[in-house]
Amino acid sequence: MAEGPTSPARFVLDASAIIAYFNDEDGADKVEQLIEQAQSGEAELYAASINLYEVFYDTLRRGSSEKAEEVLADLYALPMTVIETLDRALMRHAGRFKTTYRLSVADSFALGLAKMLGAQVVSTDHHEFDPVEKSGDVRFVWLR
Repeated sequence: MAEGPTSPARFVLDASAIIAYFNDEDGADKVEQLIEQAQSGEAELYAASINLYEVFYDTLRRGSSEKAEEVLADLYALPMTVIETLDRALMRHAGRFKTTYRLSVADSFALGLAKMLGAQVVSTDHHEFDPVEKSGDVRFVWLR
């Protein structure tokens, strides 16, 4: 019996993954591969708006407001769905991650979104997420 089409793999990019990509840091090539897969329909990329805020803020504090605006425009041009609404389901998932693992609010949103979507989190933040990975609550793609 032939199987039907499979759903594309889902990935949630956290701020560290996006910053690595824009700054051409170690692991940027992995993010670029995911972007190419999203363009071809082989993958779906997501991010919570609060994680984009982190990237905007990081760029703003390191440089000019003009550069930060450029990065923000580039982020919204990626083949990625930005979740800009905090609905009840995301609130519950993120709140549970925040209280269980004592993470930042932004990190808890990335995890909550991944949990809701059945997605893997793409990150460099081992120090934040290693306990979550050990629990098996969410799967990760490590950039380094």
